[in-house]
Amino acid sequence: MKFFSPSIASASNLKTRFFPFCFPISKFSTSSFNSSYVGKQSIVLPKDVQVQLRKQIVEVSGPNGRLEAKFPKYLRLKQDNDSIRIELASKSKDDLSKKQLAMWGTTRALLGNNVKGVSEPWQSLVKLVGVGYANAVSVQIPSDVQVENPSPTSLVLSGIDKQKVTQLASKIRSFKKPEPYKGKGIYVDGESIQLKSKRNIS
Repeated sequence: MKFFSPSIASASNLKTRFFPFCFPISKFSTSSFNSSYVGKQSIVLPKDVQVQLRKQIVEVSGPNGRLEAKFPKYLRLKQDNDSIRIELASKSKDDLSKKQLAMWGTTRALLGNNVKGVSEPWQSLVKLVGVGYANAVSVQIPSDVQVENPSPTSLVLSGIDKQKVTQLASKIRSFKKPEPYKGKGIYVDGESIQLKSKRNIS
């Protein structure tokens, strides 16, 4: 696995060492019942992307690589020409729990992310604003995520797995979250904050 240990002030010496690393797998979100409406939406497949369902694993492959994800038993995959749809295996929604209906939308969203990722990699822009560290900060990089350093104060993360790209961006941001008085900190993907004025205490 790739690894970088930059001084955040200059962020120029990336990918210098290698260490084993494994990201934790996030659980599906089931916070919104309205996710079932997302589940109805078709996913358009680029010409060079293939989707296969093997038992309860859905595999997506394309020019940039291959991704796999779990596929719930109460859903089914239907392909029509250049698009795919996720449908409920049961004809009656009354047979499914609120959580299962929410997973319908979540599964569709994750599958859509994978289809895009194997065709056009996900990217995340990290900007360093007025920050520096006296000691080096080490961040481990998954092998399927690339990190570019176009300027001393910016990083571009890219990869086919959206979750891994955003997790790495979040990890880097956690070292110096934007503060509200001078605006210093690490920003991700055009993030902005509302600056506060300091109170003078007499």
